[in-house]
Amino acid sequence: MASVLAQEPETCNIVFVSNPPELLGIGGGSFPCGTNITISCIPSPINGWKFVNWTVDSIVVSTELCLTFTVTQSCTLVANFIQTTDVIDITGVSAINIYPNPTSGQLRITNYELRIDGIEVFDIYGRKVLEPPLTVLHSYDLTVLQPGIYFVRVGFEDGVCVQKLVKQ
Repeated sequence: MASVLAQEPETCNIVFVSNPPELLGIGGGSFPCGTNITISCIPSPINGWKFVNWTVDSIVVSTELCLTFTVTQSCTLVANFIQTTDVIDITGVSAINIYPNPTSGQLRITNYELRIDGIEVFDIYGRKVLEPPLTVLHSYDLTVLQPGIYFVRVGFEDGVCVQKLVKQ
């Protein structure tokens, strides 16, 4: 009786890079051909970048943050981003104050001389979870959010300010 040798499945090398490269860096690995994999990229709301698409050889393959595909050949997937706005650094300047932090639900924003154009709340994965309407008193109810770490992005005419917020 002849013995049958099991063959190792052919593997494909998948490389993930970001454009610009400083946003996500490089990742990837070797995967058996025919395997379904899902990759995702979460741009940081802190630095004002927005995901555009995934490309292979400069050809757009998806505009979704999460990309699921069957590995059929080695390739380099590029996550492309655009900068959505200039980020102004107001660290150490008393131009804005977000409090209380941590909060159990109510959030206040003191803006002093800066006119607020919009407020967005992001989870730690960069997904927008709340965009409350602007109020005169800049007081917002965050009780709908689960406890965790969030980023509050406050937009101004000349840029944005992002501060970390802990919801208890």
